[in-house]
Amino acid sequence: MSFPGRVVQRAWHLVDAKDQTVGGLATQIAPILRGKHKPTYRPNADCGDFVVVINAEKVRFSGKKWDQKLYRWHTGYPGESTWYFSLKYSNSHSSNACIHQIIPLKLNQVDSNNELRTI
Repeated sequence: MSFPGRVVQRAWHLVDAKDQTVGGLATQIAPILRGKHKPTYRPNADCGDFVVVINAEKVRFSGKKWDQKLYRWHTGYPGESTWYFSLKYSNSHSSNACIHQIIPLKLNQVDSNNELRTI
């Protein structure tokens, strides 16, 4: 069991993204970031590990996603403009966006930004 006040032991995981699809990579990394592989997992606590993704620029997209997929970003303020970015221009950022879409927003999405590194 995980007890309050104890320090969470975090490990480093190295994931090679070469020739993997973005969705498969995201489903492999998201449970590690949340800590679901540990016996001390609690859904309300940040007990995930650190993940380093290498070869993020060599990730594979299925279908025509490389040409057609757009990711939307909005500041949250009414009347502000919405920004779109394509996969063509930022490949490592697109893999990060796919991984963070799998993690539930109210749980650990903000904290997992510091735990995921892409090289």
